[in-house]
Amino acid sequence: MKPDQPIQLLMIEDNPVAARLSMAILEQEPVFRVQQAGSLSEAAALLRNQRFDAALLDLYLPDGEGLESFRILHSYSPELPVVILSGLDDRTVALKAVQEGAQDFLVKGEMDAELLRKSVRHSIERKKIEKKLKESEERYALAARGANDGIWDWDVVNQKFYFSPRFLFMMGRQPEEAPESLEQWSQFLHPDDAPAFVDLIKKHVEGTLRQLRVEYRVQHPDGQYRWMLIRGEAQRGENGSALRIAGSQTDITDFRLIDTLTGLPNRLLFSDRLEQAYIRFQNNSSRGFSLI
Repeated sequence: MKPDQPIQLLMIEDNPVAARLSMAILEQEPVFRVQQAGSLSEAAALLRNQRFDAALLDLYLPDGEGLESFRILHSYSPELPVVILSGLDDRTVALKAVQEGAQDFLVKGEMDAELLRKSVRHSIERKKIEKKLKESEERYALAARGANDGIWDWDVVNQKFYFSPRFLFMMGRQPEEAPESLEQWSQFLHPDDAPAFVDLIKKHVEGTLRQLRVEYRVQHPDGQYRWMLIRGEAQRGENGSALRIAGSQTDITDFRLIDTLTGLPNRLLFSDRLEQAYIRFQNNSSRGFSLI
């Protein structure tokens, strides 16, 4: 949205006095254009025919009450940022609405003009950020499926793991067998590979290893092993501590088999080492490298 572009707001409030007061506050800034609906059904009709940048919702309406009012409005337009306008006794319900997807809530008797306008603007911006993040995650998931990779995510702070269905399939495991700790994950690996894997991932958490790249063998339930390449990178807090690590898993068994049969060096490992050397060169051009 351009700075001078009108912000179209939908005010859903059945109390005419309260509606006029809020609309007057908002329209002190010419950029805000507000339309009122006295019920959820009126709001639905407006949403079908017009585009709105955000909605302000009173929770108690002729055709909706409490949290159900938000749920109904949200079902009409899931992408619409919603600010709850609650009474003094509605704080708990308003907070639940925020937990279910509303962007903010304001208590009618406690808000001033600046707070109302700021809440609307911030709600619109937060929704934009959420949308961009969702699109980014969807693109990443699509790219991972296209590359036939598995996805993993470790919430380091809360010690929670996520493994995509493709990741678990590559490990030869069912969803209910998903590892719940680093130690459980390492138990699926070849005994010779597990210690190095745990050591490298811990070094990455500590920050002594910049990027995580590990090759290991996974034992399937039938006893056979397959080679995997794990990549990952940590998201860090202001003090440098790892908050979460996310990455991918690639099945490199075919590369390994080809190398074994031909007696040639591991091509994937060679490519990986060449890429790392180039990254080091970009970071410090005084450290050259040669390919022989």
